[in-house]
Amino acid sequence: MKLLYNILIIGAGGRMGNWFFRYFKYLRTFYNSHSKRKEKISYADKEHFGIDKIFLVDRKTLDKDDGSDESNVYRSTQISDFIRESHIVVFCTPTEITIKLMDKLLNSFRDETIVVEVSSVKNRIHRKFKKYLGDYKKDLKLISIHPMFGPGALISSNSNIILHIPFDKSLESVESKLVKRMFPLYEIIKLDNAVSHDALISLVISLIYFMNLIFSRTLIDTIDRYVPQNSKDRFKFLKQISGSSYKVQSILSESILLDDTSLFNGLFLDSPKSLEIIKKYGKRYSDLVSKLEKKDKWYIENYVSEIKNEISSQVDLEQSYRLLYNFINKNKKFL
Repeated sequence: MKLLYNILIIGAGGRMGNWFFRYFKYLRTFYNSHSKRKEKISYADKEHFGIDKIFLVDRKTLDKDDGSDESNVYRSTQISDFIRESHIVVFCTPTEITIKLMDKLLNSFRDETIVVEVSSVKNRIHRKFKKYLGDYKKDLKLISIHPMFGPGALISSNSNIILHIPFDKSLESVESKLVKRMFPLYEIIKLDNAVSHDALISLVISLIYFMNLIFSRTLIDTIDRYVPQNSKDRFKFLKQISGSSYKVQSILSESILLDDTSLFNGLFLDSPKSLEIIKKYGKRYSDLVSKLEKKDKWYIENYVSEIKNEISSQVDLEQSYRLLYNFINKNKKFL
C-alpha cells in the first residue's frame, strides 16, 4: 500500500501559497479519480505519491475556498499545529522568513521530511540550507525549485515550467525524482547550481521588473503634463489613444505590481548578479541618452542595426511579430 502524504504549506495566505494549495488539491483529486476508475496515468511516475491531508498556515486567518472540495484541508495560524504530521513542507515565504523558520523548526520535523523552498533568488538560501544536510540527524530531504510562472497560471497547464536547483550533487538523482513525482504535469528544467540560477534570473526577471518599475514611475511623474486635466482615468485614456506597443507594455508593467514588495526586495537586494545587470543596463541607458542629446543620427541607426543583426541571428523576428499580433487580435476586447 502506497503512503499517503500530508502536505503543509507555510505562507498559504500569499498568492503563490494559494497557488500551491490549489495545485496539490487538484493533484489529489486527479489521482484519486483515476485510481477509482483504475485508469493508467501514462505520464506519471509509477511511484507517484498520494495526498491525504493539506495543512495551510499563515499569520493571518485563512478563509475557506468557497465552492470547492474542502475535505481533509486544515487551516491555522500556528505551524506547530501541523508540523509533526507533515511529510512535505512547502515554504512560500520570503527568503529571510524561510531561513528563520527553518532554524526554529529543525527539531520539530518528523524523520525524512521533504522540505521544499520556492524562492526567486537561491544563493543565500542554498548556503544556509546546505548546512542542514550535514548537521541535521533526521535525514531531511531538501528541495529547491523556482516556478517560472505567477499565481495566475493554470493549474492543469502542461506548459508550466519549474526550475530545479539541486542542493547536493551526490543527492541530485534523488532530488530530481522527488521533483518529478510532485510535479508530474510540468516541464522540469535542472540548473547546475544557485549561482547559475541567480545569474539567469537577473536577466529574465530582475531586469524586467526593474525596467517596468521605472516605466511606471515615469508615467506617474509625467502624466499630468500630457493628459487632459478633465480626464478622470488618465491611464485608461492613454490606452484608448495608444497602439499595440503601449497596451502590451502597460499590461506587463501593471501586472507585476500585484506581486508582494518582498519579491522586489529579494530580486534587487538578495542577488549581487541582479545589481550587476541593472548597473550595466543603467550604463547602456546613459550612453544612449548622451548620443540622443548630441543628435547623433548615425550612431542611433548603427545601434539599432547592430542589435537587430545580433538578435535575428538567433531569433526569428518575423515570428515574434506574428506572435505579438496573434496575442493582440485574440484579446482586443480586453486591451
